[in-house]
Amino acid sequence: IAAVSALALLHAFVWLFHRRPLAVVRRIAAAVAEGQLDVRLPRIADRDLAQISRAIEQVAAQLRSRMREVIRDEAQLGAVLEAMVEGVLVVDTRGVILLANSRLRELFDVHGEIAGRRLLEGVRNADLDAILAESAETDETVARSIALPGPHHRTVQVLAARFPSEGERTGTVTVFHDTTELMRLEEVRRDFV
Repeated sequence: IAAVSALALLHAFVWLFHRRPLAVVRRIAAAVAEGQLDVRLPRIADRDLAQISRAIEQVAAQLRSRMREVIRDEAQLGAVLEAMVEGVLVVDTRGVILLANSRLRELFDVHGEIAGRRLLEGVRNADLDAILAESAETDETVARSIALPGPHHRTVQVLAARFPSEGERTGTVTVFHDTTELMRLEEVRRDFV
């Protein structure tokens, strides 16, 4: 009985001073892996576990800092894209729209968010689909002019280029410049001559 009591006491000692802190560290590491980055580990007596605990806290702090940077950069990019006079469209290699600024939606008379849709679902323009298909076949920038149907009868210059410029293609970025007024002025000049 004394041996069993001593063994139980030893087991409780090991659990209290080693297994319990290990379980706490494991639980906090799992929380960080799930994205909970505001973690503070309790003070741990075991030196090795304390070092692991500090390393987990440092990783969480670095991830918090990087997340703030990503959010800031994303906000800046969004502000720049929305302030542009040109329409911008980004699609992945499957033709799914990743990004479309408000100027693009205005040019193509599209209402609402179209990110996540396939190109012909979101923009519904066969000429644009053909330009992006052509762009997918080359590493060169494809430049075309297309007429947009509708009440305003606009003409836009389309520039489509793959990204990244080197390595495996992950998508295509397309910029649209409204040349309607320029074309109208050119026509007036021709008529005048």
